[in-house]
Amino acid sequence: MWLKNLFADRKGSPRDPERDPLVNRGVFYLYLILGIQIFIVFGILAGIMVIGQVLATPMWMFIAAFAAGVWGLVFIYRKTKQKLEKIRDAISRVDLSDKNLELSFMGGVLTMRIEQNGRTPLLEAPSSSSAIIDAEPLESTAPR
Repeated sequence: MWLKNLFADRKGSPRDPERDPLVNRGVFYLYLILGIQIFIVFGILAGIMVIGQVLATPMWMFIAAFAAGVWGLVFIYRKTKQKLEKIRDAISRVDLSDKNLELSFMGGVLTMRIEQNGRTPLLEAPSSSSAIIDAEPLESTAPR
């Protein structure tokens, strides 16, 4: 419940009718997931450093592990930035106003489905309050 309130629309923010809020929310969730993954990498790196210190690992190992961790984070940041730029360009060029969309990242590990019901159905079922009246079919006469 708190997650829903965290991402709820801000009151007083101007709304752009041309942009779809579901697409923006999906991109925000993507940023959030990537941020959590980077935080986990930092936690693993810190854990390795603490365990290494307890086991009296030489200092050059700490420096090498820290340098490898920083390089990995920079690499991940650059690749993520490139991919998000491609996604942003693709979304800005496509009109998604009446289409359903499914995004799949990392071989299907992260999949998002955005469904929109912009169109009304051609035939609608009658509401439960209205009664259906049975009528006799009319026979048409052929013109002479």
